[in-house]
Amino acid sequence: MNYFADLHIHSYYSRATSSQLNLEHLHSWGQMKGLRVIATGDITHPKWLAEMREKLVESAAGLYRLRDDARTTQREVPDACASDVHFVLSGEVSTIYKKDRVRKVHSVIFLPTFDAVEKLQKTLDRIGNIHSDGRPILGLDTRDLLEITLETDPRAQFIPAHIWTPWFSVFGSKSGFETLEECFEDLTPHIFALETGLSSDPPMNWRLSMLDAYTLVSNSDAHSPAKLAREANLFQTDLTYDALFNALKDKKSDAFWGTIEFFPQEGKYHMDGHRKCHSCTTPAETIKNNGLCPVCGKPAVLGVSYRIEELADRPPGYTPPDAKPFKSLIPLPEVLGEVLDVGPTSKRVEQLYHHLLQELGPELDILMKRSLSDIRSVGGDLVAEAISRMRDGKIEPIPGYDGEFGIIKIFKEGEREKILQQGSLFVRPDSNKVDTPNQATFEKQRRQKVQDVEREYGLNDEQRLAVEHRGTPLIVQAGPGTGKTRTLTHRLASLIETGDAQAHEILAFTFTNKAATEMRSRLEKLSGDDAKRMTIETYHAFGAAFLRQQESFFERDDKFQILSPIDSPVFRNELARASGEKISRSTLEKISFLKAQGHSPESAQEQMGERAKQLSAIFAHYERLLADQNAVDFDDLVNFPVRLLLQCPELRRALQARHPILAVDEFQDINKAQYELFRLLAITARDVCVIGDPDQAIYGFRGASAVYFNQFTHDFPQATSIRLKRNYRSAQSILSASLQMLGRNEEQHLWSAMSPEVKVHIEVSPTDRAEAEFVVHRIEQHLGGTTFFSLDSDRVDARGAAEEYGFSDFAILLRSRRLASPLMEALTRSGIPYQCIDDSASAPQVFAHFIAALLNPRRHNDAELFEEMKNHLSVADVHEFENALKELVEIDLPSIFDWLVKNSKQDEEIRFLKKTKELARAFGDNKDQFLDALMLQKQIDSLERADRVQVLTMHASKGLEFPVVFVIGCEDGIMPHYLPGQPLDVDEERRLLYVAMTRARRHLYLTRAKKRALFGKEQQQDPSRFLTAISAHLLQYEQRQYKRRKDNQLSLF
Repeated sequence: MNYFADLHIHSYYSRATSSQLNLEHLHSWGQMKGLRVIATGDITHPKWLAEMREKLVESAAGLYRLRDDARTTQREVPDACASDVHFVLSGEVSTIYKKDRVRKVHSVIFLPTFDAVEKLQKTLDRIGNIHSDGRPILGLDTRDLLEITLETDPRAQFIPAHIWTPWFSVFGSKSGFETLEECFEDLTPHIFALETGLSSDPPMNWRLSMLDAYTLVSNSDAHSPAKLAREANLFQTDLTYDALFNALKDKKSDAFWGTIEFFPQEGKYHMDGHRKCHSCTTPAETIKNNGLCPVCGKPAVLGVSYRIEELADRPPGYTPPDAKPFKSLIPLPEVLGEVLDVGPTSKRVEQLYHHLLQELGPELDILMKRSLSDIRSVGGDLVAEAISRMRDGKIEPIPGYDGEFGIIKIFKEGEREKILQQGSLFVRPDSNKVDTPNQATFEKQRRQKVQDVEREYGLNDEQRLAVEHRGTPLIVQAGPGTGKTRTLTHRLASLIETGDAQAHEILAFTFTNKAATEMRSRLEKLSGDDAKRMTIETYHAFGAAFLRQQESFFERDDKFQILSPIDSPVFRNELARASGEKISRSTLEKISFLKAQGHSPESAQEQMGERAKQLSAIFAHYERLLADQNAVDFDDLVNFPVRLLLQCPELRRALQARHPILAVDEFQDINKAQYELFRLLAITARDVCVIGDPDQAIYGFRGASAVYFNQFTHDFPQATSIRLKRNYRSAQSILSASLQMLGRNEEQHLWSAMSPEVKVHIEVSPTDRAEAEFVVHRIEQHLGGTTFFSLDSDRVDARGAAEEYGFSDFAILLRSRRLASPLMEALTRSGIPYQCIDDSASAPQVFAHFIAALLNPRRHNDAELFEEMKNHLSVADVHEFENALKELVEIDLPSIFDWLVKNSKQDEEIRFLKKTKELARAFGDNKDQFLDALMLQKQIDSLERADRVQVLTMHASKGLEFPVVFVIGCEDGIMPHYLPGQPLDVDEERRLLYVAMTRARRHLYLTRAKKRALFGKEQQQDPSRFLTAISAHLLQYEQRQYKRRKDNQLSLF
């Protein structure tokens, strides 16, 4: 059977598509076009799946037809066109991610059954947002998307979409790869076909020998039903899912005849240029201009012709021996528009179009098969002549560029009274005089690709002083972006290299597990295997390991468990029963604050007096309860080692002898107990180095204090002090604004060799929702658009985007998670993937407690554990839960995690459990070490630098950096942050904003809203007092009201 198939379209659930892209209109338009197989499009969208299940029934193995009672538009189909139309389940997915540089790739996925589609949706829904757009945007490696597809169903198929499109394709000039192997790696053999796109045709692709192994297919990528079949595929095989794809996989078979093509010049990315500059250039002209637009001087958007010239290894005109046939056509409405000298969507064209279909049959038959005499008898001489010229290739193309579709002219001047596009505003090349540059020219003048990588640099003078210093304790004050971690790791590597230290002697304290991992990684590059023999830990991890080595201590033994009472409802309930008092989170935070200062219940009451009597009583019950459960909290992990070292000189001397080389990162963030542990080790150490920045001390509410910077010089009066002043992270405008806000002298504190580039933006929005929309707009602009709609609707300006950003290059920083809701709604609505993180214990901490209870023989009461877990697990009642527990305690850790994943309710928790299962494997049978690592995890430690926008609290952003940063809610009451009944530390709040601002490398946005919904009501907001200290010349104010643009169908013309 011969039939045409259009295998890549969209539904009305995709952005910027026609509301008529429903199954009914696809069915009728497919008949009018002459298609027998049409893709459904958008299989990743849950609502579209529900509609397909309702209206489609299987017609052949893996293909579907519209139910008879759903064919409500069949009356619109001329009798001469009526035929059977079958649907294949397919959809396009957009992936934007970092792989050497930012990649933006579109792919089309095919599945044979609705169950397989549902399975794919469940997997992708855990990765990103599939509900906002029929073509979802995922922060996922395309190779991994292919793997997920293959794992979904053994008959699943995967085709890279429009492979040459500059912005969103596997070979695109803006964000593509040089080879398929770079993109798909080990899974490349699973790629069998490539979609060439509207802006190229088979002869252009034949010039690349690396594509010889692949079948070239062409599809319409229709955003409205009328655009179906503008490109299509001709098959000569059975009408089944497997037969269709087997034909594509066997290049030697005649089952796939070839393709129906657009004239490639009509494609909107055929040539180079700038749409807004009205400038279109050939590849040769672009090279002469060094890749720049001749009008504005910024980098031109390089089209498909340029990119093919760049990668081609064959001359124009080469035809492979096994090349499939193709035929270039002009859509019939465009032919009729030129004939009638009107637009292709005019009423006159519509009337003539339907008259021809009624008399002659489907559009593809008219364009390819019907005799010119038949066409002349129905449509007249001019229609017949136009189709004759099209069939012979006698056309005058005006090529498309930078998102502007080209125009294919059939009649020359003088052959019609008017010529379309007469007096065009666009400067376009004469297509008959297109220079073809040779390959040597491309090799010599190959455009330079922008890589967003860390610039390699040597140690500056101040860093070198710190690295080479010996003889006295060293305190290094290192502002943001001054190379703090680089300096510290080079210093430790230098100590080993010069023989001043053995690797096993080194103990380095970090503030987070993530920082410890980064430090180890850097030291492995500098010192090789020596790095593995160093002890690089957080205070809590070091303390836990130290206590595990003690047979008994303070009514505990070495099988103790680590608890987070603040995150454990069961512990709170037990404490309430023991104390007879209601236990709030605030009460537990106060106890933790006191313990961080080294207080016991008795000493706390002595210091705080009568007002602390009730708290001290609860504190005493708290301590008793932990001891009875053979448990410690996080504060005990530091306090108990300090007490043991003070009480046992032999233990202290042994530990001091083990680690005579001591280094501390983020010294400004340690509390009294941590400083005491450090001091006990440092007083006998051979080499001591601490590094940090008092201006970034932001954890006073936890008992941390920058006062220990001064305490260090008091306890070690011979210490040497060095200040690092050169910033390698941020543009100078960002540094200057940050220092002014903090009240510091710019020259004395920080300087950057990076040019200001742009001013710091201050955005004033009418509401918090408008503020969120502003953020989404700016992200899309910096990305160069997340979708074709963003580019084609002028929502972003593609000109000269020298910066290449992925989603993970953006951070939105919040003083409180209470501000997150409008942002998350706006990001979700726009299909932008994101993750929301704070610096608290890991969000699914409840699972950590549950696993600890399973593995610890003194686990909590089953009924109370059920109460804690019932909102997280799909278990009917406590009896079912108890039965499950009996089975779980008898199985291994991986099997426990499999059960939890199966029974968990929330996607975030499922991701946490899968990741934690991998963590468990690393510890083997050592359950105690695994539980320690699990309990000591914080959200920020598990931050995935996946391709998602990071929505972070300002505290959680510490230690991170991003090219583009938005600081949200720069308003009084938020910055500084007021909480009723809580003391306000204005200086620490100012330092916190300083930390947030200095996370930015290139672009910093400080935004505020005039009205904001807080605590259940809308409030008028005043600007933050902190911003008044910033000089006006560093700022760019923008005050606009953003209205979301309606997603309309885009016209081709």
